[in-house]
Amino acid sequence: MYMIDIDNTIAQQPFNGLQIEQLVKNTSLEILSISLAKNAIFPKHTSPKDAHLIVLEGSIDFYIENQSINLMAQ
Repeated sequence: MYMIDIDNTIAQQPFNGLQIEQLVKNTSLEILSISLAKNAIFPKHTSPKDAHLIVLEGSIDFYIENQSINLMAQ
């Protein structure tokens, strides 16, 4: 089991366009904090890894496999 210490980087990350902060990266896992300002666009891309998305604030239309899914903070 891994113990991961992520300080308050997420709380301090600005909402200015698109911001990506790498929080953790090792051989088995990578954690990114991504913030988007309202109407900002995350560029189209592919990933060789599975992803788990957690929306902390607001909502986003997420496009995957030609489908749009609206994700919202709970």
